Amino acid sequence: MADRVEVDDAGVPVVDLSTGCEQARCCPQCGQRAARVKQWATTRPRDLPVGGRPVRLRWRKRRWYCPTPACPRKSFTEQVAQVPARSRLTTRLRQAAGAAVADGGRTIVQAARDHGVSWPVVARAFTAHATAVLPDEPQPVTVLGIDEVRRGKPRWSWDAQAGSWTTTADRWHVGFVDLSGGQGLLAQVSTKGCFHDRSGSPQDPQGLKIKLGRDTEWVFAAPPRASLSCGVINRTSRSERRYEPLSARPPGGGEHLGRGRRAFW
Repeated sequence: MADRVEVDDAGVPVVDLSTGCEQARCCPQCGQRAARVKQWATTRPRDLPVGGRPVRLRWRKRRWYCPTPACPRKSFTEQVAQVPARSRLTTRLRQAAGAAVADGGRTIVQAARDHGVSWPVVARAFTAHATAVLPDEPQPVTVLGIDEVRRGKPRWSWDAQAGSWTTTADRWHVGFVDLSGGQGLLAQVSTKGCFHDRSGSPQDPQGLKIKLGRDTEWVFAAPPRASLSCGVINRTSRSERRYEPLSARPPGGGEHLGRGRRAFW
């Protein structure tokens, strides 16, 4: 609860807080209510703005001795639902940052800048937000879109024994999208072997159509065409799409899609 509010030299309100929840005195390990204070501690968790103005929190809390002699915890610091133990941000600030990406359409970097936190914090908050609302498994799809994105530049190193340059790092992310339904992005993985299961045998769902990205690299386009007997849709122009079974296509052939791009199958 708030004990006092003052304004610092920069005009930012500073709210002095104390613990008003009696449950905070209970040991998180054994659940027994503590009665002996070990020491006092002051933390400054970050919170959402109030009325469009930033607010600084200053929480003076107690560290208690656990009353149970056999409890391995020995001592603990007060915590509440909005400020868990060892947390420098309030729960509602994390939730707001994750919702800004999931529901507000902001990028992770933009949401981090708007909420005054780092982008890894927003990424974890977005993951928690999405995990809470998304089902464990997506519904079956009839048209699956596949496209890849390179993450950064490849790194090379000189192999003196072979007398040539070899790739030491070349990160790619492959996205899977439900094109026929409303599920949107189904998954994004950083691997080139995502078209095979762990046993190495190709997964071949019957009746599935695969739509490859217009600029999909051949190293990603080859696995589904070689492994799956279902059809693959290629975009031949902005207004025309074609679906053909794989058996009707010449091996190793290709088709120009305009502007210097070529679709391989």
